[in-house]
Amino acid sequence: MSIRAVTLTQADIRELPVSQGCYRAGIQILIETAGIGDLEIHEVIIAGAFGSYIDVRSAITIGLLPSLPLICFKQVGNAAGLGPK
Repeated sequence: MSIRAVTLTQADIRELPVSQGCYRAGIQILIETAGIGDLEIHEVIIAGAFGSYIDVRSAITIGLLPSLPLICFKQVGNAAGLGPK
């Protein structure tokens, strides 16, 4: 197994608040459209590569995901076929 370096640039750091705001705004729109509050969410399914690799606890800490118990989050990886199924 080879170890590869990970580089974090200033541009990456500047993009975090933008990504965070977009993601959280989308969640907020869904919550408001459903007419519920954060605490009424029982399950959050996180799909795709994002869902496979994100650290849910860290995402909650930075405000990317709603502050819910970790048990509410389910990481499913590639879920593109689940909808039609």
